Amino acid sequence: MLTPQQFRFEITDSVSGVNLVANKTIDLDSLVIYDTISEKIISYRIITDYDLYLIHIPGIGNISETKNLEFRYRNFYLFRFYVEAEVKDEDCIYTKINKAQVLDSKYIYRTEYNIYTILFNKEKFDSLF
Repeated sequence: MLTPQQFRFEITDSVSGVNLVANKTIDLDSLVIYDTISEKIISYRIITDYDLYLIHIPGIGNISETKNLEFRYRNFYLFRFYVEAEVKDEDCIYTKINKAQVLDSKYIYRTEYNIYTILFNKEKFDSLF
């Protein structure tokens, strides 16, 4: 059985480490994830377990595909996530991620949790809006 990859993002203040979704600096009604290749808006959900407030993008890799996801807030470009996924059929069917990277932002990838922590300076962020 094919298991597509799931990606999770946490957007935090680079100075304090505070989650900008949890403290409502980022209003989720104004956050859009747009795939520039398919020209479609990507659905996501928020994981609030344990007060983490993670942006969860499910289902990349149901098919061999490339995604170039722009995270936008109030039409302002925040960062980009690029992923190349390939479905392999060897001894079993699985998804191989050939490339996954955050672009145009500082970040920390926590491999033990499969979470990309995106780092923004809250004061600079606030001054944009």
